Amino acid sequence: MIAPGYPVFLFGATGKNWRIRAGVSDRDVVKIKPGDSVSVTMDAYPGQNFPGTVNQLGEMANPSTGTYEVEILLNPVKKRLVSGFVASVRIFLSDEDPLVMIPIESLVDAEGKTGYVYAITGNNTVEKSRVEIVSLTDSGAIIRPLPEDIRQIVTEGATYLINGDTVNVIR
Repeated sequence: MIAPGYPVFLFGATGKNWRIRAGVSDRDVVKIKPGDSVSVTMDAYPGQNFPGTVNQLGEMANPSTGTYEVEILLNPVKKRLVSGFVASVRIFLSDEDPLVMIPIESLVDAEGKTGYVYAITGNNTVEKSRVEIVSLTDSGAIIRPLPEDIRQIVTEGATYLINGDTVNVIR
């Protein structure tokens, strides 16, 4: 006899192909793809990193935790691993966009994750351009990269400009 909700069998393995299951939030699971590289640290081996890759992603949230399961395949290791070790997982996204930090004064008309900057065109006129704000810090705004045709943005006095104004570039 066994109570409801308790496992009937628990399987353990001593093989070389170790899998780790980690729970991630809905915000994170949509960014992760099979094949993304992973660095795993374990309490049993402090200071040592164990590389691996994302193998599978859960398609539905765990009802008790609200997280989505990510299965990670560890690269073969020569250390003795035991089922049930506590591990920390760091996932490196394969197509993660690089981010850019700009002075907070460059942002105009920001609302939520959308903001605008004034880009300086070839004839020193300004053109208002939309940017995606990732985060705000004490030292500036972290945004997704600007389009490739934008080489310079206004960093001082942006709030006083309108499209087509001419500016003096001071280096």
